[in-house]
Amino acid sequence: MWQPSWVTGHTDRPIYLRREFYLREQPSSAELLITGLGQFNAFLNGGRVGDHFLDPAWTDYRKIIQYERFDVSDMLWVGPNALAMA
Repeated sequence: MWQPSWVTGHTDRPIYLRREFYLREQPSSAELLITGLGQFNAFLNGGRVGDHFLDPAWTDYRKIIQYERFDVSDMLWVGPNALAMA
C-alpha cells in the first residue's frame, strides 16, 4: 500500500504522522486546531499537547465533525520544531 513520505508505520498498526518545520522567530502566540474522523493524540517537540486522551468524542460524522483547539505558544521555539499525531 502506498503511503506519503510523512506517514510511518504499517497498515496492521496505528499510523503516526510527523512533520518537521522551522521557525525563524518566536511567535507571540500559536494555536493548534485538530479535527479528524476518529480520535488523536498530539505531540509537539516531544511534549504532549493538552491533557485530553483520544479526543474528540464520538459523533455522527455525517452531521458534525468536532475539533479541538490548543494554545501551543509555550511549546514552540526558534529553529527546528516537530509535530506528531497518533
